[in-house]
Amino acid sequence: CSVSLISLFLLSIFLKQWKIETQNPIILIGIDISFSMVMQKDSLEIKKDLLTKLETLKKNISKNFEVKTLLFGNKTSSSNDPASFNEKETDISNLLSEIENNFSDQNIGALVIVSDGIYNKGSNPIYDSEKLNYPVYPVAIGDTSEIKDLAIQKIDHNQVAYLGNIFPAEVI
Repeated sequence: CSVSLISLFLLSIFLKQWKIETQNPIILIGIDISFSMVMQKDSLEIKKDLLTKLETLKKNISKNFEVKTLLFGNKTSSSNDPASFNEKETDISNLLSEIENNFSDQNIGALVIVSDGIYNKGSNPIYDSEKLNYPVYPVAIGDTSEIKDLAIQKIDHNQVAYLGNIFPAEVI
């Protein structure tokens, strides 16, 4: 009895159990919740219509995909609360690094980034997205016209400056 029990345990090393599990790919939707998203003329449309359209999108693709929403601004969170659009900074590289940290071992089908494209913290998202093994689909929101922040009208300076000397410059 003991010999057969020992041989049974030794044979269990050679016996393998095959288990096939089908998992739907994950579609990640990153929503920019910075204040710059609602500074445009169509801010009311973004606050109301954008979120309802995203919910409709989630319902339509949830049959074939698992959909997860990530809210990003200064930090990234995976909250199901509605977007508040009150963050002061946009850090898309933080979003990509959080996805890499939290979803690296999962089957990611695609990343959809809903943003106005204005990032003011972190590295350039174009370079960060080149490392990813799944497609990134940006959804551009906002006005396409450029708004001037600052303009340099005149620079007053000395006509002659020697190497190593400190000289004043006045920028208007």
